[in-house]
Amino acid sequence: MRVIVMHNPRSGRGQAGRLSARIVARLRADGHDVEGVSAVARGQADLSDAGALVLIGGDGTVSYATDAAIEARVPVYHAGTGNENLFARTFGMRRSPEAVAAAVAAARIGTSDIVRVRGRPVLMMLSVGIDSGVIHRVAATRQFALGHFAYVEPVARAIVRPHLPPVTVVVDGRVLAHNEPGQLIIANTRAYALGIDPARGAAPTTGRLHAAFVPARSAARVACAFGALRLGSQPKALRTDAGTRAVVLTSEPMHPQADGEAWVLAGPGSRPPNGRSADQSAEHRLEAMVEPGSLRVLLPGP
Repeated sequence: MRVIVMHNPRSGRGQAGRLSARIVARLRADGHDVEGVSAVARGQADLSDAGALVLIGGDGTVSYATDAAIEARVPVYHAGTGNENLFARTFGMRRSPEAVAAAVAAARIGTSDIVRVRGRPVLMMLSVGIDSGVIHRVAATRQFALGHFAYVEPVARAIVRPHLPPVTVVVDGRVLAHNEPGQLIIANTRAYALGIDPARGAAPTTGRLHAAFVPARSAARVACAFGALRLGSQPKALRTDAGTRAVVLTSEPMHPQADGEAWVLAGPGSRPPNGRSADQSAEHRLEAMVEPGSLRVLLPGP
């Protein structure tokens, strides 16, 4: 089988590159035709006749390669070296060379829904609120992947100055929130950071997205809801709904994150939560649509 092994050189402080070399060597020892490439050189990789695409990095790396994988109809396997690795967790994928080799040998193929937002694929989640403000601050201040330590200062700043824009959220014509400040998550799976799963009914094989909203004017209110979720209880303030289409409207610029990556919405005259740019995100509307089963997935071996 021809296998493409693509790694993100910034993921895991160089760990992804070392793991890539080990996986490439193991697959070649098993007799496969293997090409190892960096994610920054993705254009040099021909996926057209590949039997599998092994992605080494965080969830952003998987999201980065999704459209190319869909176009080539090549199944993907995630060997996670990011902070959360939610895609790998959802499908039970392990990152050891032995686990990757077993998956390639078994060649069990499944599918995953994606959520399409402004032409961009979202595999895990898109959110607006405290967490997206943190992601934008991290993206603006770090030059290299620093693990969870990179989030300490941004989290502290988000607590002091939270970005909770008033949002209206409509799921399949039903109003989940109407011009209310709070934390919004549009989820394709139940997996969320640190074991906090606000959309527990979500799964990437249902053909439905899930919206979870916590009305809040302060970081403390969101933290209380997330704390309850982490302990396994359902916060009274949490509202959820599911459908095939969600529309999000704001009365002020919003700065979402998608699959753990800061998402800059083009537009003049606005500032992201870090305040560093005056030319980002004057847009006030997002529409999310489910594309059922559009991504092929290489499932773990026996």
